[in-house]
Amino acid sequence: LKDSFRDKVKTLLMKIYIFLSYALPFLVLLSPLWLKKQGYPIGKETLIFIFVVFLFQIWGILVLSKRASFLHSIILVFFLVEVLFFAYLQPVYSVSTEKLAGIFVKNLAENVPSLRVCSFSPYKKPVANFYFYARIKKKVTDYNNFEEALKNCDVIVVRKFLDQKFIERSKNFGFLLENFEDKKESSKNYYILYNSSILKTPSF
Repeated sequence: LKDSFRDKVKTLLMKIYIFLSYALPFLVLLSPLWLKKQGYPIGKETLIFIFVVFLFQIWGILVLSKRASFLHSIILVFFLVEVLFFAYLQPVYSVSTEKLAGIFVKNLAENVPSLRVCSFSPYKKPVANFYFYARIKKKVTDYNNFEEALKNCDVIVVRKFLDQKFIERSKNFGFLLENFEDKKESSKNYYILYNSSILKTPSF
């Protein structure tokens, strides 16, 4: 009886997986409608990414299932959904202090290519997500001494907490402050100090 029950469960699960493997590509294709209904902007890149994922899913069902096995095609279909969500939709449409602060720095760097970005981390260093959104690929110098950071940097990234004495000192060096604070978790707070002289460039 136990073996018979297991077989029935396996058969049922396989039917569910097969149904989902056929349904997921079409749900992916319809996802722009859901995004639009939720009020998210849909760019050309988003539509292209979604369509490419859809084509690979169809290829997995129609071609891979014949060349390898249907199980492999099911795995591919589910994997592509995860890639679509975690590698594209979540970074693009999620809102976080790391994202907002990163984009702010990225915009500064686009206007001033030679911008010297560094971090001051008496508490915690900026996380990788911040640098991803800031489009910073090179290693950023991290300072423990705030005076050195003020002298050597155009933009100073501070995470978690920025003491008022540092804010006042930065003003003396001509720095402006932009806050990106999380109401629930202080470790997600970002403070971007940027030299007001960069605003005088022709790009601005």
